[in-house]
Amino acid sequence: MSNELKRDIIESLRPLPYAREVQAWLVDFIAAATTKKKPPEDYIRNLERPSATFVDANDIREAVEFIHSIYAHKGYLPPWELEDELIRAYNPEIPEAALQKTIEFSAADKARDPLTGYYQKPQVPLVMGLAALYTQSQQQPVSVIEIDFSNMRGTNEHNEKILRAADPARPEAEIREEAMALTDQYAFLVAANIMSTAHERTVKQSDPQIHLIPLRTGGDEVRLVAINLDHQQAAHLLPAIHDSIEAVTASLGLHDHTHTKRPLDNFSNGFGAAGTAFPLEADGCFDEAIARADKAIGDMKVELGRIRVEESPFAALKPDQFNLDDIYHDQAIAQTFLLELGQRINAESARLNVTTTPASTLPTIEEIVHKHNPNHIPDKPELQAMIFDEFRQRLADGGIHLTPEQEKVLRIKVLKFPQSDPSSGALIGRDFPAMAGMAMQVVHDINQATGNKATLWTIGTSFHNLAGLNETLGHGHSNLVLRHQAQDVIKESLHKIGVDRRHFQIAHMGNGDFYTIVQPVIFEDSGNVRTVTAKDIETACFEIEQRLEKLNKTSIKTFLSRHAIQGADDLPPSFSLMANPRDARMPGLRVSVSAQPYITDPGIDTHHNRQGGAVMRFISEHLNDRATANKARWANEASQIFDPSPEIPFGTP
Repeated sequence: MSNELKRDIIESLRPLPYAREVQAWLVDFIAAATTKKKPPEDYIRNLERPSATFVDANDIREAVEFIHSIYAHKGYLPPWELEDELIRAYNPEIPEAALQKTIEFSAADKARDPLTGYYQKPQVPLVMGLAALYTQSQQQPVSVIEIDFSNMRGTNEHNEKILRAADPARPEAEIREEAMALTDQYAFLVAANIMSTAHERTVKQSDPQIHLIPLRTGGDEVRLVAINLDHQQAAHLLPAIHDSIEAVTASLGLHDHTHTKRPLDNFSNGFGAAGTAFPLEADGCFDEAIARADKAIGDMKVELGRIRVEESPFAALKPDQFNLDDIYHDQAIAQTFLLELGQRINAESARLNVTTTPASTLPTIEEIVHKHNPNHIPDKPELQAMIFDEFRQRLADGGIHLTPEQEKVLRIKVLKFPQSDPSSGALIGRDFPAMAGMAMQVVHDINQATGNKATLWTIGTSFHNLAGLNETLGHGHSNLVLRHQAQDVIKESLHKIGVDRRHFQIAHMGNGDFYTIVQPVIFEDSGNVRTVTAKDIETACFEIEQRLEKLNKTSIKTFLSRHAIQGADDLPPSFSLMANPRDARMPGLRVSVSAQPYITDPGIDTHHNRQGGAVMRFISEHLNDRATANKARWANEASQIFDPSPEIPFGTP
């Protein structure tokens, strides 16, 4: 993190990983728990300035002292339980029944990621930052086991080949859907094995108790934060973890199919994961530790690939009569393989005792919105007001009464949904399915009222070369570009066609991907009812492309200076000349846009349709198709413009 980005973080928090997020959490909490207000931007730039009105550095240090005391008396607590103790510390008169009801309402914040069963990405900053604060204050070790999956796209293609061979007449869309679902099942079993193996080897070490907090940190990255486990002990877990991964992937026939990005490299074949371990320390060097971990994981992937090819001890675990060429091309063999595969998945799930989370008794977001019957997609403040009204009603039904001050501090915990993504300012990807489901409910209610049969518009936007942005600007500064892409490219493009903020939602799904849903029927202030047409959406997509092209031509130094960031003399003169570390032939920023009306089929996947998960898959599928076609076109164009000779690296005069 650059000095420019550190300047508004108080000195005592700066060494923590995710220090900015930890401080923001503390500021929000203190403002809710006291009579002070959340400081505006100019005050955040100098929190050391004492203030009787706004939260300042002394308030933050006092909250940190509370946390130290809680850790000293109760041991490590994860962020959501630590927050409960802070509520009790600041407001000891709050009825315990009210706090328990609050915990029920905030359960969605702790919902597990469906792909891995781990805690989702929004939990990462506080888990990491507060774990580092714990090791700093209590002098107890905390270790991180960082793990990356590999070749998920290639595994999707592998599954498609088998499913197509087993049933050649089956529609391609169904094949792609089931292929991705199979890959998700593999990833879930790998993640469950990682957690099970680590738990089995640490559960007996209980003085002090070892806590394993599983996190999904990215598209193909997971992390175990091991509290009270030192680095050497964590490193000793890795052979067993790797063996568990290799065993389950071998038993599912996942050691031999081609890697999409490296089809000629046999050591990259198959599907699996590799990891490394490092100590978590409050030393201000977390980014460097992650960079070293990424390098170590890359080396381990090569080593595991070599073992698979040359001397795999796990080959005997493969399904009977396993031969990929036969499975890909012989219908009877493919059908037999899929039958055995299903049996093995079920057996592995039973061995791991994989269970589903009981359904919540609280009303869904769709039900809450349906009760209020708005004529537009509620934005974050509106939706949170509806949710808090429901919370108040639940308290009243239970005969629980709160003072305004008590309500204020509990509000901060109840309203963890929906959240904004700190990097882009858009909706956080975790909350997109529920928000999409809510938008579908709104559209359904509008159709019922008007007699229309309009369908939700979906727009998938993928901005390519985030890796180049991170390498050129650093993660903190590249987030400014992500925010520009969300707010000044996508959002303003929709404004250009006359769709205001009440009628769409933008979510940052990770990397450079944004998903947008647009209300198809709009009630205008004039009283007219407007239909958003395919031509409108086409215009918005064209506007997105044009706005990105304008950004490409912008001076990087000028762009950063608009955000009061200086010292950019060593950067490329414009975004268009920014290197692409993954494909040197295609520098700069590029975009793929896919827009489609989403048509609900109530006979398929009704649960996920209701919750919006099917909308997410729908956007993903169409966007991936568009991105694949675009990349092929860009590569062809680039090959005609740039000299591919490795003797003259791109960008060298």
